[in-house]
Amino acid sequence: MMSMLSYIDDLKLTNPVTLLYCVRTHEDIIFQNELVRLTSSLLNFKYEVCLSRPQPIWKGRRGRLTEEFVSQDVTDLESPTFFLCGPKGFMDSACRILSTLGMRADRILQESFGEGKPSAKPSSGEARTVERVVFIQSKKVCQTFAGSTLLEVAEENGVQIPSGCCVGLCGTCCTRVLSGNVQMDIEDGLTTEQKNAGYVLPCVSRVTGGVVVQA
Repeated sequence: MMSMLSYIDDLKLTNPVTLLYCVRTHEDIIFQNELVRLTSSLLNFKYEVCLSRPQPIWKGRRGRLTEEFVSQDVTDLESPTFFLCGPKGFMDSACRILSTLGMRADRILQESFGEGKPSAKPSSGEARTVERVVFIQSKKVCQTFAGSTLLEVAEENGVQIPSGCCVGLCGTCCTRVLSGNVQMDIEDGLTTEQKNAGYVLPCVSRVTGGVVVQA
């Protein structure tokens, strides 16, 4: 979604674009500052957020994606192409809503976050290999089981690494590994330049030995 918006912004296109963004809390809104900037930069960009677990002070939309939410903000239902991105349950619900509103299947394009892989942490009775993870900026030296993700280690030890999809696609958690190696389940959220510079996706980067991280 952000790549498409950036492309429209870079080329100064006048395509009408509406982004309906459903998320749990205000803190979960990734790319928030950039989206606010785009509302001023793009002439025909409309951006609406709906929170399912809002704080009392939230004055915007509440709840989940509904037929009413879509029909109120997308007045032209005849010509647009609809792009859907999110977890499977959300995608299934969005497709049902669009079908109810009369959208043809060939006008609905989807990019799924995919299914997260189970944690590789050992179960009771398994041999446990303990590895060391050093977070340089946070000045934390942590012990963890081999197979844990860097994001899991960071969260368990109070190291702040921004995250979004948590399945290696959005790129929000992109962080540089200064030494050591990790095994990434998926690399789709990284550019070639980021990979060459030693960046990884902590949400899907599993510890296979001692690691030093720039976080």
